[in-house]
Amino acid sequence: MDLYVILGIERAATPGDIKRAYKRLARRCHPDINPGDQMAATHFRQIAAAYETLIDPSAGAGTTRTATTTRLPGGGRVSDSRASIFRSV
Repeated sequence: MDLYVILGIERAATPGDIKRAYKRLARRCHPDINPGDQMAATHFRQIAAAYETLIDPSAGAGTTRTATTTRLPGGGRVSDSRASIFRSV
């Protein structure tokens, strides 16, 4: 799904526009404001994910600004700083 459509903003939106759209929608769809409404809770999660990805594109790729994660056999993950010990296995 298009992240810009979820937040209701244009592709040329500034970080400030993204933040304002997120706050407006998050207030409207927050599970605490809409207890028991599963649609609102699902929409809130979509809004949060769209915001996190647009505000920090590396977050959507499964990485952080300072390190990447490595998937280990069995489904575990470690940051690159600790992954080197598993590369020889």
